Amino acid sequence: MFKKKTVFVIGAGASVPYGFPTGEELIRRIVANEVTPPEPDGSDRQDPRPHLRRHAYAEFAKSLRESAAPSIDDFLKDRPDYLDCGKILLATALAQAEIHDRLYATIEEHWLRYLWSSWIKARPDQLANHNLAFIIFNYDRCLEHYFTQAVSRSYNIHENNAWAAVLQLSIVHPHGSLGVYDPAGRAATKQSRPFAPPANFFDVSMAAESIKLFWEQEEDHARSVSFSLARAFAGAECVVFLGFGYLKSNMEIIAHFIKEEQARRDLAIYGTAYRLSRNDRSRAIRYLGRSATLADVTALELLRNTVPLDELAPEA
Repeated sequence: MFKKKTVFVIGAGASVPYGFPTGEELIRRIVANEVTPPEPDGSDRQDPRPHLRRHAYAEFAKSLRESAAPSIDDFLKDRPDYLDCGKILLATALAQAEIHDRLYATIEEHWLRYLWSSWIKARPDQLANHNLAFIIFNYDRCLEHYFTQAVSRSYNIHENNAWAAVLQLSIVHPHGSLGVYDPAGRAATKQSRPFAPPANFFDVSMAAESIKLFWEQEEDHARSVSFSLARAFAGAECVVFLGFGYLKSNMEIIAHFIKEEQARRDLAIYGTAYRLSRNDRSRAIRYLGRSATLADVTALELLRNTVPLDELAPEA
């Protein structure tokens, strides 16, 4: 069990081992017209955005390519007229990568397996005893699905009950996700989706609606996220960044909470800086402080060789 409150901050690089694209790869695929949303079938349920057609995606790709924008989020901030189109393409590319079997393939950098099996695994009624929080800046639900399946298969309980147990761990998606995670794929709740590629255009559109770009968040959503982040960071003694790019827009969301905890106690900070530029590393240090340990390693390597997990979870 984690005896010292530990917060894991998860970025896009942490999902790459499971078949998800980096931000740069996502742009490349979209501008090359390699991302193809399903065709609506013409019904109201399947076609909530009738203005979206093939030519709209091609126009989006051309404008994105010639804009030289550093990310799709930044591009859409300046081109809100493309918001629906951009979210549909984002949701399509990422939801298509939510493939169950990929999480159980032979993966050299399987940090989820290492973290769960070596340090977190516990009976469903004991998960609440972990002092853990996960701040996930990705839209995918890899962590939710992997942990839920692990609990379900280890203790022979229904997936819905396993998911309820996993929810005892604090999990926050500041930018939304590809839909409310539905482990059994039977929930009738709007925007609930299983961990699986989209079945049709309606499924993609529901995933797109759950995405909240950093600049468009409504007041209610922003207030809810702020409250959840405050609870997640409260009492933290260690913060671990995995696959994180330390972008200014993301750091500004969490920097306030980190500084509050640093003012109260010694806060150990560890983070991957895999292939990070000098400027990006300097920006991270400005936000986190010079005592932060940033290593040019993968998420798995950081957990194995840098983060003192044996001190954080002495009973593991």
